[in-house]
Amino acid sequence: MAGCELVSSSDDETYGGGSDNTIGRAARLEEARCEAVRSQCAVITLLLHRHARLTAEVAAEITGSTLNISIPSDTESQEAIHPSSGLSEEALRNILFWLKGRLVQVVLEHCDQLVPYLDKLDEFICGAHPEVQDVFQQLRSLYD
Repeated sequence: MAGCELVSSSDDETYGGGSDNTIGRAARLEEARCEAVRSQCAVITLLLHRHARLTAEVAAEITGSTLNISIPSDTESQEAIHPSSGLSEEALRNILFWLKGRLVQVVLEHCDQLVPYLDKLDEFICGAHPEVQDVFQQLRSLYD
């Protein structure tokens, strides 16, 4: 078959022919598993950093300065528009709510992978935005 490798009898002897080789193979598999777990943790941490950064940026935008710009309409209403994004405070709050919900979803999807790293996550969240800290405190409370 194209793209498939067949295991030869010499490979059989190399990888599983004796108890010493079986122990060596088990050690290599365990090493590969540990590397996969580290890689998985790195990817999850990257996702969490991204969500934390986005949440902090939106929260900073909400608490930052606002400009009162008159929006042309029949009723001469004014709405607080944030200068850098051009979004209203309500829109930014909706985005912040969605980001927090998405962060909760990511954490819950990967909580079994995150549990061994809860102590390291404490280091990660110590300077994080309160919304992000809240999510991780909820995760911790599930396992305490």
